[in-house]
Amino acid sequence: MAERQSTGLCNGLLLTGSLAALFSAMEVRIFAGTPPATADADCTANTLLCTVKNYNGGSPIAATFDTVVAAPGVLAKKPSETWSGVNGNTGTATFYRLVNHTDDNTLSTTFVRVQGLIGVGGADMNVASVAFVSGATFPINAFTQSFVPG
Repeated sequence: MAERQSTGLCNGLLLTGSLAALFSAMEVRIFAGTPPATADADCTANTLLCTVKNYNGGSPIAATFDTVVAAPGVLAKKPSETWSGVNGNTGTATFYRLVNHTDDNTLSTTFVRVQGLIGVGGADMNVASVAFVSGATFPINAFTQSFVPG
């Protein structure tokens, strides 16, 4: 499965603004279980393993993209931000959602979302291990979102 964009994200890009603006208060949520077929779908039955936010200064705040395009069609996390989260559950990570902090994970055609697979290699988000243990910290040192021109 390649990354999937929600209806809300597609409509937002077409009608109201940039990807960076639409995800101005974002976090990355990492789940266990079978990934939903679409980014619009409900995922409340999946186990939320970790919510990754920007922890600059010690208090969690929304993560943001850099205001400079890293490469053609690529936005990256701001290098000055420290993205991490503490695992709330133990399980095997299977997919993630990039969402704004107000997203409730239910069926929606208005929330802006990107959903992708997590794996040790060849996934939309590659990690050292998909085994998440409750109480451990999970950092994201590099993150990009791309639309490949061509």
